[in-house]
Amino acid sequence: MLNHNHRKLSLILAAGILLACLPSIPLPAASPTGDSSSLYTAVVQTAEAAATQTALYVPPTSTITQTPPPTLTPTITLTPTSTFIFLLPTPTVPSSTPAPGSTGRQFECQVVTKSPGDNDHVSPNSEFTMTWQIQNTGSEYWDSGSSDFYYRSGTVLHLASIYDVETSLGTGEMANFSIPMKAPSAAGVYTTTWGIRIGQVEFCPVSITIRVP
Repeated sequence: MLNHNHRKLSLILAAGILLACLPSIPLPAASPTGDSSSLYTAVVQTAEAAATQTALYVPPTSTITQTPPPTLTPTITLTPTSTFIFLLPTPTVPSSTPAPGSTGRQFECQVVTKSPGDNDHVSPNSEFTMTWQIQNTGSEYWDSGSSDFYYRSGTVLHLASIYDVETSLGTGEMANFSIPMKAPSAAGVYTTTWGIRIGQVEFCPVSITIRVP
């Protein structure tokens, strides 16, 4: 019986300590009969109420959720690059060929092409046709009725020494002057020169150089 009372006293002391730490909680009314079992029941109920009250005053546990920082994607801004174009002046090189009629001369010419070309090889004793393409660059009209193409100097390669000009040429116009020729039999380098004659005026010397193997 003594142990039983000692256990009750311990429970009462424990309940007293809990009640001292907590706000006042109304206690259930004591049994008017003073029954020890009723007192024990009241103490147990008081302890349970204190535990419940303590649970109400315990602060909630904070839950921290870590959010990863956003991934920073660098924004590349393209800077326009200036393009410089340097315009260099192009020097104008005067043509070595005067424009037809620009020299003020009445009778003048220019050889445009010739065939065979200078220093071409021609077989010994072979016959060939020498052709000059000539342009009238003077200010005077070439009348075919009074114009001749004639041998002037050099090696005699021609079959005839003078030919009539078959085509009349105005300023800037051109025509082919073809002469039948024959190469020498001996090897060597040969040059012949021809020209145009209108009345008493001789002009436009043209030549050809051939090689005989």
